[in-house]
Amino acid sequence: MISAWNLRMLVLGCLGVALAITMPLSLAQPASMPAQRGGTLHLALGEDPDTLDPHATVSLTSSQVQSLIYSPLVYIQSNGLPAPLAAQSWTISPDGRAVTFKLRPGLKFSDGTPFDAQAVEYTFHRHMDPATASPSTNQLGPLQSVTALNTLAVRFTFKEPYAPFFTSLAGSYLSIMSPTAARKLGKGLGHNPVGVSAGPFVFKSWTPGSEIVLVRNPGYQLGPYRNDTQNKGLPYVDELDLKVVPEVGTRIAALETGALDISALTLEAVPRFLNNPRFQVITKKDANDLVFIEFDYKRPPFNDPKFRTALGWAVDKQAIVRSAWGGYATPNLTPMPVGDAGYDPKIGEQYGIGYDPKKAAQLFDELGWKLNPQTKVREKDGRAAKFTCWTYSGFETVKRGCEVIQANLKDVGIDVAVTLTDFGTMSGQMPKAQFDFDLMRWTYPDPTILSLLFKTPGWEKLYSDPALDVALNRADATLDPVKRVQYVKAAEVMILQKAVIVPILTDWLITGARAQVQGLHLDHFGGILYQDIWLKP
Repeated sequence: MISAWNLRMLVLGCLGVALAITMPLSLAQPASMPAQRGGTLHLALGEDPDTLDPHATVSLTSSQVQSLIYSPLVYIQSNGLPAPLAAQSWTISPDGRAVTFKLRPGLKFSDGTPFDAQAVEYTFHRHMDPATASPSTNQLGPLQSVTALNTLAVRFTFKEPYAPFFTSLAGSYLSIMSPTAARKLGKGLGHNPVGVSAGPFVFKSWTPGSEIVLVRNPGYQLGPYRNDTQNKGLPYVDELDLKVVPEVGTRIAALETGALDISALTLEAVPRFLNNPRFQVITKKDANDLVFIEFDYKRPPFNDPKFRTALGWAVDKQAIVRSAWGGYATPNLTPMPVGDAGYDPKIGEQYGIGYDPKKAAQLFDELGWKLNPQTKVREKDGRAAKFTCWTYSGFETVKRGCEVIQANLKDVGIDVAVTLTDFGTMSGQMPKAQFDFDLMRWTYPDPTILSLLFKTPGWEKLYSDPALDVALNRADATLDPVKRVQYVKAAEVMILQKAVIVPILTDWLITGARAQVQGLHLDHFGGILYQDIWLKP
């Protein structure tokens, strides 16, 4: 597993049917009337959660529900940096191996017991216990111990500094639970988590295969401490009704009929809702994904950074945005998703690979790949420049993206075939070093995406650069969030200078909602901030 977001989510999570939604808070339309309390918000889940026990799953669907009822110590702000939530503050030891959190006084779980340092210690001991067999223990990194120092102070001690821990700590799998409720519920916690949490909503019922119902937590205390919400009090809506609706087409149809209040939209469905006064179409442009070209680094000529650079200059990123993503994406020349801490468009402008087919042709000529006037295909040492763009099936956007790349490279004398396969087969074959290049998409909300992708041996198990490893290790071991960003940016420059990948775009997250839904926007992870939503009569 790869941290809080497993590989399936990393690559596929926000494509197609899993597109999420938001409107930046500063761009939200002002309400024409004060926010109203009451009502039920009708939502959909693509599948049943496997469990609502945060320590027993890495399911994205389970996390979506857990994030509504549990509360973490910190949250990630819109700028990608951590901020206190249940924790009031933290201090980092000089060697970076210990982080001490001070909790907010007076917090309580929904069963009325104190949200204190002992609860934090219990939660992490339960998570780390081999008997729990949690599939998300990799999120803990080199964590060695968690110790309550007093009622409101708890120390996390690591074998070595581990900066990504803050992002993991903000996710649902590391949320804090009531020791009293958890012990009482035992194995029943996963399907009946009553009293165990401290989030904006509490669990009411679960009918497997049908729906999960959550209701407003009347004792919710953490609203005032988030700067990404407008509502600093209790949630406005009385209830969230989450229906299990596996088919995306059925979900979109249910939005059209009013059976659902909010639904993710496919690109093909967007025109049905645009300019319709009954609905609103909302986009989140600062998403946590990156679409890019990567290579078989052990296979000539793709083992040569100059050849990879030449290929990159031949690719029209704007055309891919227009043709493959219908304009719902931001051209991104950096190796960092637009929404992640460390993203800086100036890095792409200065060091990135733009679109210049003449420059690409010149570089290919310098490398000895000369155009054959009869075949219109470049050749070198008797080998024709015929290669394959590989990508995974099931997602029309990436297929169309490969087709744009195919046309672009044909213009400079490179013959490209497009091959589609299922992702499992594709990822299994990559380490065998038997492909040329591929169009890939990853999503991850923390700068450690660079390490997951490129640190030796690389996610494909084909890339190694000791100097880049040093830069990435330095970034991962720097717990000061601001200083860490500077080290991350230095690693980004190295990645671009060596043309490790050719970044192309960050695609937007899109949704449709009924016009009556007010206050809709997302957090850094792409989760809806439901405490802000209210229903206009």
